[in-house]
Amino acid sequence: MLKNKNTILYLIYTFFSSISFISPYTNLYLNEHFSFNISMIGIILMIYQATKFIFEIPTGVIADKFGKKISVIIGNILMIISYSILLLNIKELVYISFFLKGLGYTFISGSFDAIFINSLGSKVLTKMNSITRIFFFFGIGVSSGLGGLIIDILSYNMIIILDILILIVIFIISLIIKDDNIIINKKEKILKKSINLILSKKVLILFLLLDLITAISFINLEDFYSTFLSNNGIDIKIIGIIIFTQLILSSIIGAIIHNVFKKINKLKVYMIFSILHIIFPIVMYIQSNLLLVPILYILSQLSFALYAPVKYEIFQANINNNVRSTILSIKSLFIAIGGIISYFIVFLLGKYFTIEKITIILLTITLLFYIVINIIIFKDIKNFYKND
Repeated sequence: MLKNKNTILYLIYTFFSSISFISPYTNLYLNEHFSFNISMIGIILMIYQATKFIFEIPTGVIADKFGKKISVIIGNILMIISYSILLLNIKELVYISFFLKGLGYTFISGSFDAIFINSLGSKVLTKMNSITRIFFFFGIGVSSGLGGLIIDILSYNMIIILDILILIVIFIISLIIKDDNIIINKKEKILKKSINLILSKKVLILFLLLDLITAISFINLEDFYSTFLSNNGIDIKIIGIIIFTQLILSSIIGAIIHNVFKKINKLKVYMIFSILHIIFPIVMYIQSNLLLVPILYILSQLSFALYAPVKYEIFQANINNNVRSTILSIKSLFIAIGGIISYFIVFLLGKYFTIEKITIILLTITLLFYIVINIIIFKDIKNFYKND
């Protein structure tokens, strides 16, 4: 499997694309650097999600019709421009920056994954997804830890410069990657074909709904996690160390879990850990012991690392190669809708409730939806793995 050139490049791409020194501190950056309050930050992040919502499907269709590699290259260029605009330190241009970031994301989302999946096949998706999540956790952990230190010693602008350099590396990888996908007849109605496929398969519909519901609470949780720690009196250097430690431990434990993944019942793994993934952060916000916060966060991440590959394998196995980018864009569209809803709720309630209380409410609603949908989808997952 690792002899495949695209697989190696995909792992490298996953690692570097997970590195973003500014992402864990976006809210602190907007607040401290530009004096945006929570409600205004909600609007800026809502612009980002709204852009994804508007352009996800069109860019997915473009990728399936004209080439996934071209789509990835365009997306990376837009991301580099987006981060470069922030260096101008002009408050009004922040909105444009986040618009371009969202647009760039839509060109990349699904396209790079589709190139990889088409060249590798679907039989080893669970294994590869487990491996890439280790790379993903490690990349985020490194950038989060170093980001806090760099901000404290130097400035926010320095970590944005580092992010631009990382994006340039990713751009170079996108130039090297080989797209084995054959260009489809440009007159073919890709979007209609994709929607018909989704509507014909209950598992695709339910998983897309779960993506939307999860985004409503977890985008909020992740984006405001550093704010949550800061509100509890933790210095930014310590925040970086906490996030670094959490994610590195998640990466290490995830690698250990990966080695025994074949020996465990995937149905039980999905059913149990998809629920625990939500319960742990709820407990994290409810309890008052700060020492338990990173532990509960790690447990949530590990739960996600266990059940997500199962969901990923089933979802990808039900998609045809010639519409893969479009359907993955529809998947990202659902996540974007969830993000818009999440940030809109923050905008509306941010003046009256703390971010912690808002997050607890959203997580509780998400948990209830997961329980109901998991009951509905139980037989489908069981049938999928009946030969395991």
